Amino acid sequence: MFQNGPHIHDYLHEMNNVLKKDFEFFTAGETSAVHDHDVLHYTKPERNELDMVLSAEASELADRDDDKYKSKEWTVHDFREILRKWQKDVGDDGGWFGLYLSHHDAPRMVSTFADDGKYRIPSAKLLATLLHTLRGTPFIFQGEELGMTNYPDFETIDTIKEQEAHSYHELKVDEQDASETTIMDRIHDKTRDHSRTPMQWDASDQAGFTTGIPWLPVNPNYKEINVQDGMKNPDSVLQFYRKLIRLRKENSIMVYGDFETILHDHDQIFGYLRRLDEEEWVILLNMTNQEALYDIPSECVDDWDKKHCVISNYPHVDNQRVMRPYEAIVYKYVK
Repeated sequence: MFQNGPHIHDYLHEMNNVLKKDFEFFTAGETSAVHDHDVLHYTKPERNELDMVLSAEASELADRDDDKYKSKEWTVHDFREILRKWQKDVGDDGGWFGLYLSHHDAPRMVSTFADDGKYRIPSAKLLATLLHTLRGTPFIFQGEELGMTNYPDFETIDTIKEQEAHSYHELKVDEQDASETTIMDRIHDKTRDHSRTPMQWDASDQAGFTTGIPWLPVNPNYKEINVQDGMKNPDSVLQFYRKLIRLRKENSIMVYGDFETILHDHDQIFGYLRRLDEEEWVILLNMTNQEALYDIPSECVDDWDKKHCVISNYPHVDNQRVMRPYEAIVYKYVK
């Protein structure tokens, strides 16, 4: 009734024609009813509509279609197929899109798709590697560049600010007589309040966010996870994001290179190639908390001995065939 309607393209043309008379601007469409097969209608340059649409499908991989407060099991194969579809079906035909896994309406991506405990740092770096080595424009949501995690203490509905969660609780508990514990477990896992706790700037009171009382409480891990610490620590998640952004600015292949998946049947590793002219990058991501064995198909690189590691989230080991938990490696090869 109100999304992706019959006149949306007329409205977008009107917006462009009127506004571009006065100034240049850039558009990123939060087009929640638009799927991969629609993206070209919005973003092909000659259509003069949007510069990109935001690709939400991967960020919703852990949500049930019938109830977003219920979590869904996902696999590396699911991730691979969604991203392959956007990269190939949209990207190869000239469409463009924004890449993200974190946003203001969802829990923290490290807590959802990786590990917010033992492997928080390498897994946060792995997700960053994924987002910066794909075709599209990476979007960084505040705090993800620190590896911020879900807030641990949303125990009762009174501790939740999110209005939709209150409505869900009222429907399920008060009207449908569902278990309070079951519903609060769901809300605790999925509330958008996780992404809205204050930005963690330093180890001072309220994480340096305010001298007052914030709308939502500061995550208690702010003394270990904050900007100030990330600035001082050369191995921090923050510094890793800076390296990736610098690489992307300096290497056109990360933006414009062709995309192709490899290791198609691997249960742990998401692997893909980026190719541009005579250059080829191989990206390997072990998206699990277990070691992963692999062999690179011979057709990927003509001379594997000529490759070198561009960036990795662990100290790199040459000629390895075992990836550590949540290890991310980017190799470069020039023919």
